[in-house]
Amino acid sequence: MSYFKLFAIIIVLSLGIFACSSDKNNPVDQQEEPPQGLEISQVEAPAKMQNSTDPQANLTVTYLNLLNSFQTYTNLLTPQGQTRKVGDAAGTTDGPPWVYSWTNGTLKITLTINIEDRQYHWKVVYDGSLGEINFDNFVFIEAWSALDGKSGSLVVNDNKTGSKVLEWNWQKDDEDTVTMTFWGYLSDVKIIATQKADLSGSLEYYEGSQLTFKATWTSDGSGSWWVYDNGTVSDSGTWS
Repeated sequence: MSYFKLFAIIIVLSLGIFACSSDKNNPVDQQEEPPQGLEISQVEAPAKMQNSTDPQANLTVTYLNLLNSFQTYTNLLTPQGQTRKVGDAAGTTDGPPWVYSWTNGTLKITLTINIEDRQYHWKVVYDGSLGEINFDNFVFIEAWSALDGKSGSLVVNDNKTGSKVLEWNWQKDDEDTVTMTFWGYLSDVKIIATQKADLSGSLEYYEGSQLTFKATWTSDGSGSWWVYDNGTVSDSGTWS
């Protein structure tokens, strides 16, 4: 993965980080409670793998950290401090939908939480400015989760074009095996990772439609890796 591609993804991540800095010491009274944020299971590398000095184990952990960067945005799906409850046209504060707004300097953030088709839905809208970036009722984040939390999606949109720039989809089966797919559309990269309850798992990294790297690991953190060139394995090895 080139430094340019990683930098492009970091720039988008920063829009979520800066907007989350808000005082959370002002709780909101609610007659009915919305879901307590969007819960997504991380794909977590075993401790031995995280502490490995092997370059390919380190690369795999780097890709897993990128995959898990959804946490930057899930903070925005919970009402922040100094939140004003908007309510619906009838003036009630009950939901669904639940609508909240708060400010960060000259940026107004509006969060809408709803229930549709047996799914929780979240939408975050930016209006105003964040530094030198201006927003006009821009839909920054859209997400949904099944009511049982076993599947869902989170999308981050580009403030210039309104199109998707980052996306995560995930599923969890009855044996607690998690499969997560990440797309970084600006850099044209995709990561697919699967992890079992014992922390063993696998990861595939794509540039465009081409698989360029694959790794698998056991519950104790040892693993194997493959590098691909035009669909053909060009190098491979293991770490322990």
